[in-house]
Amino acid sequence: TFATELSQLKLDYIHSGISHTVGMKWEAKPCISNWNSMEVETWIRNLDLEDFANIVKFKNITGAQLAKADEDFLTDVMGMTDANIQQKLLMQIKKYYGKMTVKSTKLYAWGTNKHGQLGSKNNSCYYRKPVPVPLPDLEEGDYFEIARAGIRTTAIISEHGKVFVTGNTKELKERKVGNEEKKNPNKKYFVKE
Repeated sequence: TFATELSQLKLDYIHSGISHTVGMKWEAKPCISNWNSMEVETWIRNLDLEDFANIVKFKNITGAQLAKADEDFLTDVMGMTDANIQQKLLMQIKKYYGKMTVKSTKLYAWGTNKHGQLGSKNNSCYYRKPVPVPLPDLEEGDYFEIARAGIRTTAIISEHGKVFVTGNTKELKERKVGNEEKKNPNKKYFVKE
């Protein structure tokens, strides 16, 4: 039944519009203090600190050790002598300390797709159960935070403020989004067709 299928998805977020509903599921990564050495190594490589990632691998440095790191630890244990690189890493550690980070988002939708609002090109369909919605790629560290089901569109917003819209985007293009850009100049608007 629909209820069984919906409960099996274990969605973290649901928003319902007039004609369709969207639900999101986040795959979370534990806070830095719970990372194993391989997760720390990958994270350091993603920060473009390749030489230090090799040290993490060689010395088997865990997230618990890194979470307690100070300048002395970075110099003595990791061989990091550049104060600017130390500060960069310490800022990143603080950012992820005690915070769950989201690795990926899955979006599901069900209901009418008359205007393509479910992300499918099959506009004559009515989906009785949740179907996966293809999502655009985001930059490293960004994830889809919220989805809203409109009348003829679905808007998906990332943590970094990027907005993607699927469905009847003709009306959206004609409306001005300039007022929102003035309020928050960091937001970028994209239209997925």
